[in-house]
Amino acid sequence: MMLGAMNNPNKAVAKEILRFGELGFSYVDLTAEAPQATPELLTKHEKQIRDALSTSKMKVVGHTPWFFEISHPYDSIRKAVMNEMKSSIAACAKFGAEKVGIHPDPMSFVHPSRDKFLSVYSDSVAELNKHCLDLGVTLLIETFEDKFLRPKELEEIFIRLPDARFTLDVGHAFLNGGDVSIENMAKKFSDKLLHVHASDNNGKDDLHLPIGAGKINWEKAVKALKAAGYDGTITLEVFSQDTEYLQISKRKFEEIWRGG
Repeated sequence: MMLGAMNNPNKAVAKEILRFGELGFSYVDLTAEAPQATPELLTKHEKQIRDALSTSKMKVVGHTPWFFEISHPYDSIRKAVMNEMKSSIAACAKFGAEKVGIHPDPMSFVHPSRDKFLSVYSDSVAELNKHCLDLGVTLLIETFEDKFLRPKELEEIFIRLPDARFTLDVGHAFLNGGDVSIENMAKKFSDKLLHVHASDNNGKDDLHLPIGAGKINWEKAVKALKAAGYDGTITLEVFSQDTEYLQISKRKFEEIWRGG
């Protein structure tokens, strides 16, 4: 098991990497997004970022901007979004990322039907998957609530795109049905599971709280991951200005993993 942390895109990437290295993380989950981590700025500061990665002996997992809507109903906007998504993926690949995640898409409600949304979304994911394969990168599809992408719909996308893989976001799964949902998603997609996001919440909002600060039963979550045969990268998505909460989360998660 390898623990990583996601950079705050409001801060200089190189400094974030050095901070994570000091905390003992194995990799940075590089979210290539505005304001300070756009593909253009990552290229501009490439030397500093590479030096920070080398100094910290850290690897890279990639993440595209969470706010990009790849199933946007306006074709001209969707094409622009897709171009930016591809730039983000390429930027992550430049720094050695072997897998890059895409966030759930919230645009289902603006399409005339669920089928139309799924058609546009699936086509966009297929386009991004081809881009990833051309770069030698694995595309990761992240979960959220059923209103974004239901398990059966995700399953159908994986049938269409056998090279794509799954990011289980424990906090997101918990919002969709509590601890049972975490277990069910880990089990259902165990053969596709290649990355995990971990943060706590109250079961109502995606708060990105420190491990143990919300209502998730982390002992059960860890057992579900291990039962699925998972022992790979796990990103602590604990978004706090105070580094101590990230340190505490790392320690607590490691303790639970060792005891699980």
